[in-house]
Amino acid sequence: MTHDGKQPPDGTTYIFRASITKPDGTKIYARQFGKRAFKIPVSPGNDNEDKAA
Repeated sequence: MTHDGKQPPDGTTYIFRASITKPDGTKIYARQFGKRAFKIPVSPGNDNEDKAA
């Protein structure tokens, strides 16, 4: 993993997903990139508690 020097805001949490869907609708899997999961930052103010996981 490369580090670009930017620090995430305080209180940032992360979720891990084995696959993600790109904006064009294609689904990519972490295994295609030699990873077990994608690390996705979630900002502290993001309120998605009402959505099902």
